[in-house]
Amino acid sequence: RDDFCVSTVLSAFEQAQNPDKLFVGIFHQWDANQDVDCADFSEVCPGVHPICSRQDHVRIQYVPHTDAKGPTVGRFYADKMLRDEDFHLQVDAHTLFVPNWDMTIVKMWTSLENDYAVISAYPKPLDYLKQWYLKKDFQIYVLCRTGWGQDSGNSGMPMHGAAYCKNPDAKGRPLLSAFWGAGLSFSKSHRVRRVPNDPHTPMLFHGEELHMGVRLWTHGYDLYAPSADFVYH
Repeated sequence: RDDFCVSTVLSAFEQAQNPDKLFVGIFHQWDANQDVDCADFSEVCPGVHPICSRQDHVRIQYVPHTDAKGPTVGRFYADKMLRDEDFHLQVDAHTLFVPNWDMTIVKMWTSLENDYAVISAYPKPLDYLKQWYLKKDFQIYVLCRTGWGQDSGNSGMPMHGAAYCKNPDAKGRPLLSAFWGAGLSFSKSHRVRRVPNDPHTPMLFHGEELHMGVRLWTHGYDLYAPSADFVYH
């Protein structure tokens, strides 16, 4: 139930260098009487926006919000829309992209020379979007710490934390990291098939990321923080 979902899809296609290669899967948990349809592009179509000639690139499943089972279940069903695409990107439904983001992330991933690389982090806040191309003193955002949460909503589950830092890699490649973030995860598509989101953890929010991170690592995947910004949250 995210009114920003349409903007996320429009941004992805508008800012992609190769929109013909982009396909989107949406598990839309909504109230059909109140919520915005995430596949309604009538504000820009018909027209010249890249989405207008590629609406068949959007795969969507509608589910009443009253049947929602939490993020892990929703992500599991969204991932089932994956077909024969080589790469897989997971983001939230309130995300904006920078120009040529698709080539940026593929170049980053390729630089690692690791077929089991998963690039993941918490995307920087949307406030940075207006300034991303002006930043000379660029810092990466790394999931680098964890601790026991104490607020009433997480029942003492481990919580990740992120921090800004200079990338120590002399070649500017993504930085090896310890943790996985649900708001940004990019890998080869075999990750989804080998380590899918867990549909048997209904209503799991706090603990989702630790759960997936451990499963990825024990299946041989390596986690990296992105070395450049390509999405904002």
